[in-house]
Amino acid sequence: MISMEGKNLYNITSQSYLKNFDYSLFLNLYEPILGPEATVTYFYFVNNVGENGQIDDILMNLGLTLITFANCKKRLEALGLLDSFIDKNNKFTFAVYAAKSISEFFDDVILCELLKRNIGETRFNKLIEKFKIDTSNLKKLDNISSNFDEVYDDFKLNKELKFDPVNGDLVFDNSKKIVVNNFNNDEFFTVLYENGRIYKESISENELKTINSLASIYQLNEKIMADFVIEVFDGQAPKGKKVDETKLKNVCFNRSKTNDFKTKNPAKPQQKSGKSNLAKRINLMQTTEPVEYLKLLQNNVYPIKSDINIIYSLKKDLNLNNEVINALIDYVLKTYDNVLTKSLVEKIGASLVRSNITTAEDAMNYLLKNKTNDAQNDKKSENNVVVDEKIESIDDIFGDEE
Repeated sequence: MISMEGKNLYNITSQSYLKNFDYSLFLNLYEPILGPEATVTYFYFVNNVGENGQIDDILMNLGLTLITFANCKKRLEALGLLDSFIDKNNKFTFAVYAAKSISEFFDDVILCELLKRNIGETRFNKLIEKFKIDTSNLKKLDNISSNFDEVYDDFKLNKELKFDPVNGDLVFDNSKKIVVNNFNNDEFFTVLYENGRIYKESISENELKTINSLASIYQLNEKIMADFVIEVFDGQAPKGKKVDETKLKNVCFNRSKTNDFKTKNPAKPQQKSGKSNLAKRINLMQTTEPVEYLKLLQNNVYPIKSDINIIYSLKKDLNLNNEVINALIDYVLKTYDNVLTKSLVEKIGASLVRSNITTAEDAMNYLLKNKTNDAQNDKKSENNVVVDEKIESIDDIFGDEE
């Protein structure tokens, strides 16, 4: 067990942007859970990022005993507000994280239950009303605001770009796009704790996104995914690195390849009517997870890891749903001599994202339209193509298999 003494050195670092820290919000939502001493300790960390000194300096400034400070530190760590590290010279590093936003806090079942337990249901409901934003009056009015595309019409990728402060550049991002996913995160976290005693707060947002993406492309249920995460989980690693992405991808690949577990049946979307090969193919795209679909295209030969990594990239980085991924993979294989090239697939995938394509049928129409336009050098406009004619042409591209 690591002991802390007043003479130990420390430094404080920030793992979040804290300049716009909302003290009022923190006092309303977190203080009833943490208590006043842990709250003041967090305020001290927030306001002294970059500071170095001895633990005694913190104790003197806060008027706390070493035991009380250690207990405050544990409370902050338990809520994901602080991580503590120690080096070989017994110097401590305190890494501070930002508190959750209002919406994030009230979406967190554990935090809400803790708050309700400490302040009572009546006060809890009053807090919900206090922080609720009322838009009812605006809904009665006509919105005449200009949108981004009207003002910045030369900036076509606006919805998919974000600023990366590390590289100082704009990068593609579609993380805010809502994608239908049958994976239940609450159920996953319940199993994760019951089977592995791993708390929800131990999993970062990026790690959860990785877990969701892998669960989707392999169609793994919450219990199986939780077991896989427990297998690769490193409780000693810092937050954000406790779930090794490479190891988790390998576990999913190896177990899925041997098929030694029962996968979760995906919810079946409304199927396209008709008995044509095209209708059957669309239905197959809608109801089959991408790894299994690629396997079918390869005469039931399990895909190689590099091809599955391409599917994973389409899911995690571009947030494409399964049926669109299936249509894209099918199109590329049939158009480019059965070869999947990562850069090509991602380039086409990005164009589907920018066009807000969310169904296999729309993806096929879109891909055929662009293929036709390229071949005819734009001699024929989209408006002159009859829908039924496009469907028949798609059938040519996507094969005649029963």
